[in-house]
Amino acid sequence: MRYMILFFLSLIFFSCSTKDEAFCKCLEYSKKLDSLSIDVQKNKNKKIIKEFQLVKNKKLKHCFPFKTLSGKELLEKKESCLK
Repeated sequence: MRYMILFFLSLIFFSCSTKDEAFCKCLEYSKKLDSLSIDVQKNKNKKIIKEFQLVKNKKLKHCFPFKTLSGKELLEKKESCLK
């Protein structure tokens, strides 16, 4: 019984301390989309617009699982990605 409790506590500890690679990828696409949105506004180049749409779709796909997280949880995940 003690080993089960120890196992679950260690599982919780390690799951909280590691960074979420999927969220980090979402964050990466968000930053790239921000950068591209400025480029699209400056010049309406078809190549840039196409890249913008591609990155936007990837961002939507990667960030969808995190839509329901609270602000606090998002900040914690963001901090773990920056480490």
